[in-house]
Amino acid sequence: MSLSDKVYKTYPLMRSVVEELDDRFIIGLDAKVLTDSRLIFFKIQKAFWYYKDHFEKEIKDKKAPGMSLEMFGQLLIEESAVLSRIYPHNLRESKYKEWQDYLKRVPRLGAICINPSLDKVLMIQPFGRNRKCLQFPRGKLHAGEDHVKAAAREVWEECGIRIENLIDDSNFFESVIDTTLHKLYVVYPVMEELVPTIQCNKEIEQILWHPIDELPGWTNLSSGWEDKNFFGVAPFVPMLKNFIKRTRKERGMVGQATISILKRPQVPVQQVLKQKLLPSVTDEALSEGSADDQLNSETFGNETSDRWSFEDMISANEKLGMRASTFDDKTFDAQFSTVTTTKKNGLSIDGDAILRAFIDAWNSK
Repeated sequence: MSLSDKVYKTYPLMRSVVEELDDRFIIGLDAKVLTDSRLIFFKIQKAFWYYKDHFEKEIKDKKAPGMSLEMFGQLLIEESAVLSRIYPHNLRESKYKEWQDYLKRVPRLGAICINPSLDKVLMIQPFGRNRKCLQFPRGKLHAGEDHVKAAAREVWEECGIRIENLIDDSNFFESVIDTTLHKLYVVYPVMEELVPTIQCNKEIEQILWHPIDELPGWTNLSSGWEDKNFFGVAPFVPMLKNFIKRTRKERGMVGQATISILKRPQVPVQQVLKQKLLPSVTDEALSEGSADDQLNSETFGNETSDRWSFEDMISANEKLGMRASTFDDKTFDAQFSTVTTTKKNGLSIDGDAILRAFIDAWNSK
């Protein structure tokens, strides 16, 4: 009994599934691809991932079988009107082994994407019980494919992020891991706001921005090379560390740039007015301002709130009748902030200066 007969006997739905995959991935291919076992198995692999992604429910409901790539390839070749003629039954197993041997020699291309503050890198966690490890997005180089295009393709296929226009073809790291060349382009900066999305549900389990200083061997380059939580990462850490150090120096960054955000006062409004704005006002006058306090509460919300968002400020301005915003982000830092000299350089916003400017603007109305 053939493999297809065994599968169809238990899973009748698979007949139409295999026909669909044959139509989608095999029929219509160029003769050069069809007759090259290395190229055709890459196409079969794409069909395999499509099967895993799009027929997951049927597999869970036991209407379709969970198969290895080898078993899936044998079934697809056996049932394909084209492939079954090119690859006789006695050659199929040997051709698959040839492809597996070829894969060990195929370079892996990918990218190390770094966020603007140089403290996180984009990483993936492949799917599977025995593959609970983090790694940089990368994949196999296709025959005749340009290296930069291959790296960009892999990042897009695994993370859903376009980096074609961000890659510098002269900026890359290389390392041989288990006899296979891994070539990763360093892409900086990549905005964290470009939210990664999983493209292959059964290939990628998780995508995340991982802290650089938590990579294996970052704090001690002599250890962590066999960290079980990562794959193919530690060999690149020394090179990555040098890049970070050099880039920080070139950009004048000492530590991570930070901005201290102004918090709303944690003391009663009356006390703030008396101490900072209206020292001549008597306690009796302030105590008579309960109606004003109610208006302030309605306008500015709960005064014990920890932070004040930009949308909250705009809303408050509109309630005060100031609908036209005069905010200019190019001059704001120069007017209301100073550069700190701590270990972590950045901008420290002067809350008092902002408050005084607000009162001056209010009084001029």
